[in-house]
Amino acid sequence: MVLGNTAPTWSIQVEGIELTFTALRGAATRLPLQAGFLLQARFLLQARPAIAGSVDPKAELRTRMRALRRRLAAEAPDAGVRAAANLPPGWPGRPVGAYGLYHPTGSELDPSAIRLDGERALPAVIARAAPLVFRRHAPGGPLAPDALGIAAPTEAAGHVWPDVLFAPVLAFDRRGGRLGQGGGFYDRTIADLRARGPLLVVGVAFAGQELPEVPIEAHDARLDAILTETAFIPVATGT
Repeated sequence: MVLGNTAPTWSIQVEGIELTFTALRGAATRLPLQAGFLLQARFLLQARPAIAGSVDPKAELRTRMRALRRRLAAEAPDAGVRAAANLPPGWPGRPVGAYGLYHPTGSELDPSAIRLDGERALPAVIARAAPLVFRRHAPGGPLAPDALGIAAPTEAAGHVWPDVLFAPVLAFDRRGGRLGQGGGFYDRTIADLRARGPLLVVGVAFAGQELPEVPIEAHDARLDAILTETAFIPVATGT
């Protein structure tokens, strides 16, 4: 329901299901809760102002790719271990100070078996509009909910700046195109890290998430390589 052009509208995507609500003047805005939905404070919940009547051209693609990824995850529960085995020996061929993984949510491919020389780190959300921060984390080490409720190392673990970043994707293409969840966390993070120094970004996905071409906008960060359960795919420079 939209009342005129002045009432702000928000959209929230939960594993491909979109909930839309409108602020009513004179009343507190309440999120519609429906049986069967567990709304967690994590990056799958994207609440953002939208222009009434506008359509996100990537929304339908995200919905389809989330459904596909759920199926691929169910079919290949060992995909994370297989993907880690596909990293070329000695890659990336230069010293690595720190590398960033991620704590998988939903049907994301689990990157926890990936190992590189250098300090291992996981991201933490400190604010919805801020880049992710990365904190040291040994396998099996303690985790606590971050600002969005995602499991992350605490501040006591210590902050690092990764020079290799493994990022989850909803879809990818061989030119480095990446489709994310739509919240902009990784676009902001990649831009921030690349401004600090050389950075290699590897998209982590199931092979079936590949598309001939991912729709790219000016702010979208491209990948340097893709890692799947079937292959390691370098992105040619200049593409």
